[in-house]
Amino acid sequence: MSSESPVATAAHRLGTLSPSARDGLLALGCLLIGLPEVIAHGGWNLKVVVALVAMSAPVLVQSRYPVAVFAVLSVFAAVQWWLDVRVLSDVSLLVVLTTLVVRRITWAVVAAVVILEVGVILAVLKWSKHSLLLGILLNIAILAAVLLGVYLRERSAHLAQLTQRAEQLERARIARDMHDVVGHHLAVMIALADGAQVAIEHGQRPEEALRQLSATGRQALAETRSLVTVFASSTADVPAGLEQIAAPIRLAGVPVRVHVDGPAAPGPGDVDEVVRRVVQEALTNTLKHAQRPASVEVTVTYAEPQVTVDVTDRGARRPLSHPAGRGISGMAERVAAQGGRFTAGPHDDGWRVHATLPVSTR
Repeated sequence: MSSESPVATAAHRLGTLSPSARDGLLALGCLLIGLPEVIAHGGWNLKVVVALVAMSAPVLVQSRYPVAVFAVLSVFAAVQWWLDVRVLSDVSLLVVLTTLVVRRITWAVVAAVVILEVGVILAVLKWSKHSLLLGILLNIAILAAVLLGVYLRERSAHLAQLTQRAEQLERARIARDMHDVVGHHLAVMIALADGAQVAIEHGQRPEEALRQLSATGRQALAETRSLVTVFASSTADVPAGLEQIAAPIRLAGVPVRVHVDGPAAPGPGDVDEVVRRVVQEALTNTLKHAQRPASVEVTVTYAEPQVTVDVTDRGARRPLSHPAGRGISGMAERVAAQGGRFTAGPHDDGWRVHATLPVSTR
């Protein structure tokens, strides 16, 4: 259940409309509010009808010209007071005051409040037998219009910050995807090319390594295209399975064993995609950094309420000749985004990547 007041909720819904549609509804509201005055005067009294339209119609363009509209309405209100015509459509002045506050037109807000206070004094002196009560009510209405404008302004700024943050997170996600795809496939292709060269130097046939090199390049191109078009389509190709990820690593000379225990279960977001990316990046790091690993064990276990990913290799790390990349931090960010836990570090005589991600508890 929402904790917002009905007025704030209605203001938020109005804020989701286009400016012209919003102004149209506000103008109609001001017109309808003034209709009881027409009825009270025994029908379509010309002065009342003119005042009603004059105080409502300018609201149709108040989003585009709030200062000019407030000035025009102020003149109409003064004429209305001089002709001794009372219509509740004067509320349109408060509508435009709220817009001025939202737009942060400070000088216009100050001028509008002063004009409204003068109007309150004139109205009380001319029409009220209970001047103190009417003055208090009108000032409360002015204060409410200002506070509503402040609320809408701050809400709009907050939503803009959230939108910007979401865009930044999406760009970071795409950057991680590109790092994973390009880094993984380039590492595999380099290892396959090195293997083919060694085979040629030893008089062996390099056809299989070259075929896998070509297939890996095509797969890298396909996955890169999928990432580039992800914003325009939700039908991107399904990423390669774990065995398909492991196959070129094996051909590059690193023995990989893959174990998947338990049926896959749904989780928040795309858990399976995160599992594949973690395994892919872990194998890539093994290929790039491990010294002659004896083996790599990949174990994925689905056991509600979580899925566990464990990638362990045996092979000491080569000293880095360049700064470490974003592989480990990218995996950690992926797992954290799904509400999971991630660790990576030395294990026995090799390296271990371990992650747990939440899945459904049906």
